[in-house]
Amino acid sequence: MQKIDLARLYLAAVTAADPNAVSALFTRDGVIDDFVGGRHLGRDAIERFVGTWSAGDVGFSDPVDWIEEGMRLAVYGFVQRPGEPERDHVRWVFHFEEAAGECLITHLGNSKIVSFPSD
Repeated sequence: MQKIDLARLYLAAVTAADPNAVSALFTRDGVIDDFVGGRHLGRDAIERFVGTWSAGDVGFSDPVDWIEEGMRLAVYGFVQRPGEPERDHVRWVFHFEEAAGECLITHLGNSKIVSFPSD
């Protein structure tokens, strides 16, 4: 599976608040460093983190930009949370590992940013 496809699956699983689907995209010792929710190490911790959400708690726009460099993918888009008047500009940085023909996320960090990079 392509890295962009994995990132799309991650965004869809987060929107659906599906902890099993999210954690299955990561290596066993995968990590999420979330600018709101903190650090979550390992599939069990990722499942607990995502399990605190309800479907629709987080809404994503279609990503504005994808920048792929080897085993790293930076994704730029917007996040809208219920009850918050403004949507946030966000950058997700995915790191991947390929083993036995399977590609999984090893680390995902996200951060709120002021604006997107220009061409």
